[in-house]
Amino acid sequence: GFNPQARVQFAPPLPLGFLGEQELVDVWFTEPLLAEVALEAVRRIPLDGLEWLEASTVPLSAPALGADVVAADYRVAVGTDLIPPKLAERRIRDFLAAESWPIEIRKKDGTRRRDLKRSVQAIEWSATGSEVVFSVRMSFADNEHVNPVVALGHVLGLDLSARTHAARITLHLRSKPAPLLTA
Repeated sequence: GFNPQARVQFAPPLPLGFLGEQELVDVWFTEPLLAEVALEAVRRIPLDGLEWLEASTVPLSAPALGADVVAADYRVAVGTDLIPPKLAERRIRDFLAAESWPIEIRKKDGTRRRDLKRSVQAIEWSATGSEVVFSVRMSFADNEHVNPVVALGHVLGLDLSARTHAARITLHLRSKPAPLLTA
């Protein structure tokens, strides 16, 4: 039987446990719609925690959004009980001064080697009360993307799993270059 279903694709998927701000999504409709009409249509669908901000019309022949993503900015907050600000400053300085920062990442199908200096395009930090907040830009080029919490853990020399509050705040597209980092 014929059962029409929505075709929706988030690009790229969020890492597990991350919040997303200003995420991008491809939505296909069964008939051509003006962007404003499509935006009003999806805004009427009740989706808890999701707000549709804007829409634009894209030709069906255009590549998927995921193919246009080159980098993403993340905000990761870590308690000062885990990483004192002075130690964070020293470890970030060491990372920025290094020519390479090789790591191994375990996946289901084996271990992969990455150079974090190719994966991390920029990193900044600030201390706010009981947290150290890191702004990290991660590359999506050439399969160099690393989960930003994993990357930050390697830079700081800590296991940060389940000890952070993390959000992807911006996706950067090849077609829309952006400033280096926004904290």
